[in-house]
Amino acid sequence: MSISRGAAHACLAATLSVANPYGFLMYSIFVPSEREAEAIFESDSFTTQDGFKGLYYKDQFVTVTGVGKVNAAITLARYLSSHPSSTPLLIGIAGAYKGTIDVGTVCAIDYDHFVDEALYTQNPPKITGTHEIGFPICPENRIKLALPSIELPIYSANTVSMLSSTDELAELYHKKTGAAVESMEGAAFALAAANFNVQVAQIRAISNYCGERSAQQWNIKKAIRAIQDILRIL
Repeated sequence: MSISRGAAHACLAATLSVANPYGFLMYSIFVPSEREAEAIFESDSFTTQDGFKGLYYKDQFVTVTGVGKVNAAITLARYLSSHPSSTPLLIGIAGAYKGTIDVGTVCAIDYDHFVDEALYTQNPPKITGTHEIGFPICPENRIKLALPSIELPIYSANTVSMLSSTDELAELYHKKTGAAVESMEGAAFALAAANFNVQVAQIRAISNYCGERSAQQWNIKKAIRAIQDILRIL
């Protein structure tokens, strides 16, 4: 599946046109890692603003959350404590389960799952979510994200701490939730926002496939270019 550059531009414009109750655009951009931020914005001029690390893009401060669930959740919770009217948008690269999305595709995330907050058992290999044994992270260990009316491809995602670098684990994650995308931040980012009664949006560009590392077909440059093409309209 692919999307034209023009359509991608229109899609992000629609995403960022979510109005707040005051009738004007209020959004803030977050990127998981310094490496992603440096590549996407072609800058290593990192600085701090109000205690948050990031860089400036067209006079907009882009916040780096840090990699993983804990960093993403803590950073956004701190941010929303002092910026309650913002509309958070998380952008970055991600993996995809084979047979779902082409590398280089930009997509929006509708639901994000805490797939590896779970029990793992063998014979046969199986994942049982903590919500299935009475200890949910959130209802169904799944959280809904904001979705504007756009033509951008929409997929659900798995947020993991242990990346699926074997075909067996990738298949377990994919079959458990039906998600197509795998990242390390999305669900935690969204859950943190939910505690402030805020919904977030998430856009990911697919940089590789999940599964055996020798067959992941990495193309970070293609994914970064896809994000850059969209951000140029801001």
